[in-house]
Amino acid sequence: MATERARERQSGTESSGRSVVASTFVTLDGYMVGPDEDISWVAEGFDPKMQEDIATDMSRRGMFVFGRVTYEIFAEYWPSALPYDEGDELKPSEGKEDPRIIRALNESPKLVLSKTLENAEWKDTRVVHEGLEDEIRELKRQPGNAINIQGSASVVQALARADLIDEYQLYVHPVLLGEGKPLFATGINRQDFELTDLKRYENGVVAVNYQRKVEA
Repeated sequence: MATERARERQSGTESSGRSVVASTFVTLDGYMVGPDEDISWVAEGFDPKMQEDIATDMSRRGMFVFGRVTYEIFAEYWPSALPYDEGDELKPSEGKEDPRIIRALNESPKLVLSKTLENAEWKDTRVVHEGLEDEIRELKRQPGNAINIQGSASVVQALARADLIDEYQLYVHPVLLGEGKPLFATGINRQDFELTDLKRYENGVVAVNYQRKVEA
């Protein structure tokens, strides 16, 4: 049973409901973004194979969840992003992107947690002002592909405290920032995970996948 459940999670869908996957770039000292929302360290030396893997994963997701800051960054960029043409040089966040990522983000349902955002203009986006944990619990009970948190430290921390994250998909970058928004905060009770995938890229980034341990 445990092996079968793990395989279902790996493919992004479960027979008993949706899983929640937190995907993020993170530094060696545990920060998701630096001061002033700095993520310049993510794009530096970005590996084409890493983009291929990210695009494959994102195309399998059934819904994306954001905090307000991440949502506003994504909503400003992705609706107008253009797909790479054959032979284009890989330049993340400079206007052209993998068509699978463009399609996944623009065409999939999206949820944004914000106490201040009144309306979300990005297609298929719904704003949740409070009660995100209850909203996610209800979505997890529904069939379908995985719910994917993109970045969004506040959302990851809130759902981790509520014990609602089934998988962490982390791209660990060989850089120290010293300050910024951390991946984890205090107030989380013990949760056990198991390593299900590990990959090293040419740019020194290590991708690790940890899934929640399932009792046999």
